[in-house]
Amino acid sequence: MAINKRISELNSITEAAGGDLLAVVDISVSPDETKNIEVSDLMASPGPIGLSTPDQAEFTSVTMTNTVSEFSTDGTFAGDSDTAVPTEKATKTYVDNAINNTLRNVNHISSDSTGVAGDLLLVDTTSGNIDIELLATYKGRILVLKNGIDNDINITAPSGILYDGGPVPSVTISLAYSSKEFLCDGVDFWVI
Repeated sequence: MAINKRISELNSITEAAGGDLLAVVDISVSPDETKNIEVSDLMASPGPIGLSTPDQAEFTSVTMTNTVSEFSTDGTFAGDSDTAVPTEKATKTYVDNAINNTLRNVNHISSDSTGVAGDLLLVDTTSGNIDIELLATYKGRILVLKNGIDNDINITAPSGILYDGGPVPSVTISLAYSSKEFLCDGVDFWVI
């Protein structure tokens, strides 16, 4: 008969008997702290333990010392809590922002255009200077690559671009096959 055995001690038991208490689990977190999960009755009709599955199993009660204290709507996950569970909307917001911070749209540009977070703009300046306006539609990065030798790319944003310690009305890419990367926080742009 296996009475009040810990899970770690169950390896030596081949069969359970009626009335056995099969799980009192101590999970050691650190030398000073122990978290207990107690299960008063794991199986209503005990069966063999090991590779076999019992005919019937049910938990009648579970006590946890770390409980959920809130359902968080924080889409940044800044709280970093072990007791808060994010809502579906918070998780979607977090994932959407993570996706918007990646370069996912590759656009070949040969005339004046716009750019938003997630754009990789391959700009052909063969036919003349190209103007690109950055729009603060999303948070994230924009990469502008000059894919040619001649002419310039002039990059602007509605509220200016923060560059070299201050706002400037535009940034120019003149050197052949060079690039500039911008970061948008949803309002302002920085050259990074």
